[in-house]
Amino acid sequence: MNYEQKRKILNEYKSINHEIWRLELELEGWETIATSITQKISPVTISNNDISSRVEKCAIMCAEIRQEIDRLKKLSEANKYLVTEAIEGIKDSRKREIMSLRFIEGVGVHKIALLYGKEDQSIHRIIQRTIKKLKL
Repeated sequence: MNYEQKRKILNEYKSINHEIWRLELELEGWETIATSITQKISPVTISNNDISSRVEKCAIMCAEIRQEIDRLKKLSEANKYLVTEAIEGIKDSRKREIMSLRFIEGVGVHKIALLYGKEDQSIHRIIQRTIKKLKL
């Protein structure tokens, strides 16, 4: 497997997990909205079409988001073993930690550079060299 293919697998894994996180936050927002709407409903207002349509919209959005989260979690699981095994197989502990932070935890290069007291470009080079040697 060449460098670009390895990088693509790592970035896809990171992106999928970031998207799961984003969707979970969005779901939480829709659930909060649904809760606030349903708390306002009483037997007198249940026939209110505006409230009914808002509740229905929240329910539909929550269902669609949950379905997408489930789909992405399956994709993530398919690559999780491959990615974690490859990163855990890196002998140099500093490189292993940098790769784990970047691709498993989703930490940005700038934050990693700050953690290690390095320049962003230095971390980029470490990641590039490590990906080339990575056994995926």
